[in-house]
Amino acid sequence: MEDELKFFKNLKWFCFIPGVIMYLGTLNSFGGIVASILGICAAVAFWMLVRDAENEELGKRIAETIRGAIVHSSSAEHIIELKRLNGGFIARVYLINAGNSIEKINKTIYSRIENEGLKTYVWVFQMADMQDIRELGKHQKKMNKQLLEQMIKFKKKTPKK
Repeated sequence: MEDELKFFKNLKWFCFIPGVIMYLGTLNSFGGIVASILGICAAVAFWMLVRDAENEELGKRIAETIRGAIVHSSSAEHIIELKRLNGGFIARVYLINAGNSIEKINKTIYSRIENEGLKTYVWVFQMADMQDIRELGKHQKKMNKQLLEQMIKFKKKTPKK
């Protein structure tokens, strides 16, 4: 996995190639200022496309890791929700009638995330057990509220510079 992420991290630095090509291709037609702006836009667009592909690959890896941990430790039905933050992910797992296996699932997920090197990318992990799929909206609101409260507490604890 690290090889694929390293590939994307290195590929981002090739953004200067489309920028230079755009600059050189438009210099005679539009002049230096417009060619520079178009070159910068091409470089930024390439950077953003590669970054989005990197984030998509990371999201797939996180979801596969969590799914594998759940399937390995239990036969509970589940829903995995990933939300992208600037620099990390919020991972939520909604278990359906997991019963007594919740603790085992939780430990397995944590160990798999840590073993696969995803700990730095998963900033927040939340898990809930539901009786039925119809409770999903209620649990999402509850988790959003908990997350907001934790963020407010963290903000109050950090000293201002």
